Order: sequence, then C-alpha cells, then structure tokens
Amino acid sequence: MDYLVKLPENPKVRYAATLVLGRYTEWTAKHPAYLEKQLTYITSGFEIASNINNMDIVMAASHALKYFCMDCSSLLVDSLEQLFNFYNNIAGNLDIQSLYDITQGISHILAEEKDPEKLYNITLMFWKPTLEKLSNYADFTDGSSNATSMDEIHTKIADEIEIITIYVNSLRPLSYRPPENPIAKLLIEYCWPIVIKLISNHGRSTKVSERCAKFIKNAIQNFNIYLIPVISNTAELLVQGFSNYKYGCYLWVSGVFFKEYSDEDAAPQTKEAAWLFAAQQTSTFIQFVESEKNKLAEYPDLIEDFFRMMNDVLMFSPVRLIESDLLQPVYNVAVASLSSLQEFDALIAILHFLIDLYSWGFETPPVSFVDNIPENLKNKVLNFALTTGNDLIKLLIYGLIYSFPSDVYPDSSELLTKIIKLSTLDAGSKISLSWIDQALAVLPQGTVNDRERTKLLSTCETAINSKDFRRVRSSIKDFINWYRRKHVNSTN
Repeated sequence: MDYLVKLPENPKVRYAATLVLGRYTEWTAKHPAYLEKQLTYITSGFEIASNINNMDIVMAASHALKYFCMDCSSLLVDSLEQLFNFYNNIAGNLDIQSLYDITQGISHILAEEKDPEKLYNITLMFWKPTLEKLSNYADFTDGSSNATSMDEIHTKIADEIEIITIYVNSLRPLSYRPPENPIAKLLIEYCWPIVIKLISNHGRSTKVSERCAKFIKNAIQNFNIYLIPVISNTAELLVQGFSNYKYGCYLWVSGVFFKEYSDEDAAPQTKEAAWLFAAQQTSTFIQFVESEKNKLAEYPDLIEDFFRMMNDVLMFSPVRLIESDLLQPVYNVAVASLSSLQEFDALIAILHFLIDLYSWGFETPPVSFVDNIPENLKNKVLNFALTTGNDLIKLLIYGLIYSFPSDVYPDSSELLTKIIKLSTLDAGSKISLSWIDQALAVLPQGTVNDRERTKLLSTCETAINSKDFRRVRSSIKDFINWYRRKHVNSTN
C-alpha cells in the first residue's frame, strides 16, 4: 500500500491505483497508519484530473472516496471541517453521479458524530450550499424563463434534492427514545418550507415532483415520530400535490405516510390524523376517476399507485375503511379499472387489494399483527361479497377468457375462488352456482352448450359441498382453457 501512492504520475497508473485503494478501504480501516497518505492521494486526484480533463480519474476518485469515508468513517470524524472545505471546492466541478458518491461517503462520517449539537451544526454546514441553491430555484416560476432553461432548472432542483435525500438515508436515528433529533430538526426548520415552495412553484415538472416525493418518503420512513410536528403540513402537501398535478408519486408517498403513522406503536391522535388524510386523498382520487371515467385506460400507473396506497390503508385500518362510505366508491374504481386495463402491474395491484378485502370476511386475518377479526367486520365483508359477487364473478371469468394477460391468471383465480368460498358461509353452494351460471350466460350466444354448462356447474357444486375449493378453482380453470382453445385461440 505504501508503494501505490508513490507510483510515477500517469493518468492510467493513477486511475488503476485509485481503484485499488477504493477496493481495500476495509483493510485501511484496520491499518489507520496508512489512512492519511491514501486519503491525500485520492483527493489530489480531483485536481490532477481537472488539469488534464480526465473524467475517468474523477469517477474513480469519487468512488474510492465514497468507500473510504464509509469504511473509515469513525477515523475521519475529527476531519469533517477539512473535508467540508474540500467538498465545497470540488462540488461544482463534478458530474452528478460523482457528487452523489462523495455525498454518500460524507454522510456516513456525519453519522459517527454522537453529540447532537455538533451533528446539527456540522450537518447544516454541509447542507447549507445545497439549501441556498434550492431556495433560489424555488423563487423562479415556470413562466419566468423559456422552456429549455426551465427544464434545466428543474433538472438542477431534482439533483440538489437528491443530495439531501442521500444525507437523510444515512443519518437515520439509531433510536427513537431521545425526545429530539438534530437531523429531524434541520428537516423541519430548513427543508420542509423549501420543499413546499418547490412543489408549489415547480411541481408541474415530473422531475421535481418525483424527487420531492422521494425525499418526503425517505424522511418519513427514517425519522417517523420526529416529523410529527409537520404531519398536517405533509398531509396537505400530498393531497394538494395530487389534486394539482395528478402524478402517481403523491399516491405512493401517501401510502408510506399512512403506513408509518398508523402502525400499532403510533399515538391515537396520530392514527386519527393519518386516517383523515387517507380518507381525503382517497376522495380526491375518486373525484379524479369520475371526471376521467371514459379514459381509465390512459392512467394505468396512477391506478396502480392508488391501489398500492389502498392496500396500506386496508392493512392498517381495515375497520375504518370497510365501515366507511369510501368502500363502495373504491370498489367501483377497482371494477371499472379491471374492465379497462390490460397492464400487469396495475391489474395485480387491484387484484391484491380485492383479495385482501374479501379475506377480512373469514376467521383468519390476512395480516399477522391482527389476532382476531371482529364479528361485525366479518359480517360486513360477507354482506359486501354477497352484494358484489355476481358482477365480479362475471367480470373475472370474462377477463380470464378475453382480456387479462396470462401472468395475472393465478391472482384472478384466487380472487374468484375466495368470493365463492366466502359466499358459502351464508348460502351454501346455491348463490355461487347462480353467479357462475350467469357468468356463462353473458358469453356470446351458442358458445357454451348445455353439456359443458352442466358439467361445470355440477363439478363445482360437488366440490363446494365437500369444501374442496382447490377443485372449484381447477374446474373453472379447465373450463376457461377449453373455452379459449375452442372459441378464442381458434378465431385468432
């Protein structure tokens, strides 16, 4: 290792030597006598690369410095001020990925600082140049420059937000016991006001909205209860963000927001605030769907994000959702989307939501952290299944034959079988058989003869009466395969 830093100066030699140093940073952490020489060699590479315009050396040095800081972080805590001067001097000359690498390394050193006041001040020192840039960008409005320059500004905003996000991920608190956290304090005092302004003035840019949403998601996941002082601001920001721009990022962050503030450890008032937020965001999305009901096929990503959010709501607040007035409208969106979409990810999100919804009608909860399902909730889901089962069975059988991609067949069949099984808890085989019969009746006239119809119904009846629901599933699958082979594939 001593010889590496003394090799003759040559671009290819320096590039290779820098990569070797970056590969053996764990060894250096155990042999700190070599640390200073290696660190000097790596950091001097940036100036040398700048003089000869060699980006390969810059990227190698950035990568090496990242792992150097990560693996030797405890040895570099006392050098943070010197590293800041170095970081501040070179940041403007780096490509964005190299800047991300060095930022990630620096953030690991910051995480070693145990004194809260020192951590607050030195982190602010590293964040301040980025925050000042973001604050200046936030004052621009979309009409203040031409389209090209605004796109450049939006890219710069997204890049700078990502830098703060990298710090947020590395500076996650080890414990939530202390009453305050210095990084959360910085987020509340400096970052949240800027992000709110950025979304207000530049949220129409998907780059800005998605990076701001990613920042909020990571901040909530990492700092949780420490961000409760801005919980109402965050809820309002996410609702307004989706209402104004209709971007899915506001929905998937909404799911994270709800999940983090609705788990079993959350305070009752926090859970209540999370539920009110979820209800408001759900209502906003339903209004959007009603205004675009003839164009649902154009929004598969939005619908996917919505039902992933709803899965979180159902998981953590099943009673509130199932007993609310939102259940029927959400179900209506699911049915309309199943009829309109063919994209796998969107269909799977909808099917998983419906499978979990009907699962609350059985004895065993679909989630491990709930021991028992209240009787009134089971009855509510059972009655809902009896009300919706006929139309949903028709839709699923039609979709399995004509429109669903083959990858969703297992989940579609699971949902279909689950509804049939749930209906037998109240009415035996009679009602589910009538649903299947009516589903066959809506297929093109003459394509299902009496023999095939009777065969399917009798097989299902025998299987239902013997509680053999695997056989019910296989019988319907065999019928669908036969029908597709005879009437769909042959026609194609």
